[in-house]
Amino acid sequence: MTKTKQSKTKQSKRQYSLISDGSLKTHRKSTRILSNNQENADSAFSLSYLKDKVKKTEKKDNNSNEKNPFHYESSLNRYQRKYCHCLMRVRDSLESKSKTSKKGKKTIKIKSKSQTKFKQNNPYPICYSTIRRSFKLDKNKKSKAKFHKLLKPKQTNCIMNYDFSKYDYNDVQLLAKEKGIPLHFFKDGKMYYFKKITLVKKMVSKYLNNKKDKTVKKVKKVKSDE
Repeated sequence: MTKTKQSKTKQSKRQYSLISDGSLKTHRKSTRILSNNQENADSAFSLSYLKDKVKKTEKKDNNSNEKNPFHYESSLNRYQRKYCHCLMRVRDSLESKSKTSKKGKKTIKIKSKSQTKFKQNNPYPICYSTIRRSFKLDKNKKSKAKFHKLLKPKQTNCIMNYDFSKYDYNDVQLLAKEKGIPLHFFKDGKMYYFKKITLVKKMVSKYLNNKKDKTVKKVKKVKSDE
């Protein structure tokens, strides 16, 4: 009886060891499969994360290009850049308002402390006051004088510093119209509009000619005074 019991116990131990070895093997296999799946999931997640990051950086680059509508050699300071960009935006909005309403020629009030009146079809005083308020330099005479020195509106040259590729054709047309440049021409009895590049060239050439005339007049004055 004792021998049979010992043999049974040995057989049960062997079976248990076999079962345990098998369970360990299956456990190891399952852990390997899980680790492989985890690695695949991690790699897929990392790839998707990188793709999303690339897309975000591309969007940021596009937005930065849109936010900087001036060429890389522009000599304008931050106040002048905001002023020139504001002129383009306000000019377009005023044109759309004048088309929709018949009250385009009347004067309007802009909400400010001074409550000064501005003509609705003139973007220059509007941009001057809005940018001055945005930098909080409209509190007193001292701050206003400081802003005027920083901006130098009469010396600010927007046309030669714009990157016109960042602006629409309509924006360029409105600027050319303001500068007294014709927007269209006639050929064979038909009316054709000038291209964007042509309008830009005309504006630049007109600016350079005016600048040349001013310098000639200054030289003549100096000679006459002598």
